Amino acid sequence: VLLANRSAYVQYELSPARPVRVVLGGRYDSIEYDFTNNLVPSSTTGAPSETRSFDHVSPKAGATWAVSHATHLYINYSQGFTPPEISSLYGRLAVPDLKPATFNNYELGLRSGFAGNKGKLDVALYRLNGKDEIVSYTIAVGNSEPRNAGKTRHTGIELGTTYALNEQWETRLATTFARHEYLDYEASTTLSYDGKIIKGSPENITNAEIAWKPLAGLRLGLEVQHLSQYWMNDANTVE
Repeated sequence: VLLANRSAYVQYELSPARPVRVVLGGRYDSIEYDFTNNLVPSSTTGAPSETRSFDHVSPKAGATWAVSHATHLYINYSQGFTPPEISSLYGRLAVPDLKPATFNNYELGLRSGFAGNKGKLDVALYRLNGKDEIVSYTIAVGNSEPRNAGKTRHTGIELGTTYALNEQWETRLATTFARHEYLDYEASTTLSYDGKIIKGSPENITNAEIAWKPLAGLRLGLEVQHLSQYWMNDANTVE
């Protein structure tokens, strides 16, 4: 497979007031797949040779407000663009009619230092609205195929903090609470997953660590991770 990815990006920054910084930008992507199959196309050797391309313009806008020297509030909007992967398109004999996925991301956050900059805090609220998100549809056990879900929504809060107890000891905590759901996903004329939670997406992931640096160049850490329950299927019947 030959892959050609051409991109162009432009960004403009301005400060309408001293504590405020505004960023406006845009990105253009053009992606082309030139797939060549030197074998006889089949369900095991893959799809026949073809050329396929995708292109998209993605806008971006954001603003940051310096509440103080150590604390900043920010708000961002950005759009993401994800074309189908090569394996999704050409792994089988029949090339699926997959559309590229687009995502509109809205984010509100705060970054702050505390305790004389011994500690750092980062909090963010986000909503990610997806269109034509590519998901894996299970036809039968051991047999799945990629499909476009019409509309998806990912909403959550992320929190991260670090604190240096002294020069040798430091702690870290990162946690996220999120909901990932289908808004419009008609798997067939008789099967709808509208309102269901996307499989494999836990509501909470938390990491905590304490680290010790007894010597220069040596760091020892103890880490704990928590992963909440999640659905194993899009019908939300198996956890």
